[in-house]
Amino acid sequence: NGAIDSGAILYVVGTLVMKHAKIASGLSTVEGAAIKRPTVSLSQYNNAIFGTITLDHVHIRNCYSDSGSAIIIFNQAQDNFGGGNTPTGCSTTISNCKIFHNYSRCTEGVGGTIRTGGGVVGNLTMTNTSVYENYAGTYGGGMVTAAQGHEETVFVMDGCKIHGNRAATYA
Repeated sequence: NGAIDSGAILYVVGTLVMKHAKIASGLSTVEGAAIKRPTVSLSQYNNAIFGTITLDHVHIRNCYSDSGSAIIIFNQAQDNFGGGNTPTGCSTTISNCKIFHNYSRCTEGVGGTIRTGGGVVGNLTMTNTSVYENYAGTYGGGMVTAAQGHEETVFVMDGCKIHGNRAATYA
């Protein structure tokens, strides 16, 4: 699998529920080689509201990109009229997954496995998930999460194993 831009395998606008699946060998010259949810304003995509992302018993491996190699989840931007999503409406749940051997090759790469952010609210919950042996060219070999000033955003981990990840600057 491969792409010359973002979201090599899945580019998600809306809701994604994936169970008992394997994603492998995604290639993106930009970001999100396996899964990408972009940041967009409500006026893009005809006012579509992003739904939740749920991954359960999914293996993501051997994905390569310049930034956020396996999964990049940007939450929906607020529009000028106060619209947008609540933290619950833009939540991501990753359960019983294995995310390994992913590589962010660029020297400006951010997040060897999972990168979240986008400047708006959106919760991330990970349970019983292993994130291991991933690499980033700059920082966040395992994960990068950034609420970017939104105190409503929550990141919860329970029963996870994060180990053996490497980054050139900060792990």
